[in-house]
Amino acid sequence: MKLSQKTAGLSLGSLFGLMHLGWVLLVAAGAGQKLADWWSAKHFVSGDYAVVSFDLGLAVMGVLLAFICGYVTGWVFAWLWNRFEK
Repeated sequence: MKLSQKTAGLSLGSLFGLMHLGWVLLVAAGAGQKLADWWSAKHFVSGDYAVVSFDLGLAVMGVLLAFICGYVTGWVFAWLWNRFEK
């Protein structure tokens, strides 16, 4: 079965972008630091870090970069799948 590189890229790009959008919305709502503290404790992580205040420009850039990284990951995955499937 051959995978479409474009479809895989768009699928993972959308998933990564939506996940990052969820994080952006949590930060905008003021829940980012509490969630980061909870998540870190569950993974045995401790340290001085802080979730910075919401910035729309950074939020848009982050969602776009997440989409691009997801697209590239999906594209490469489908390319490798098609290579090994032969």
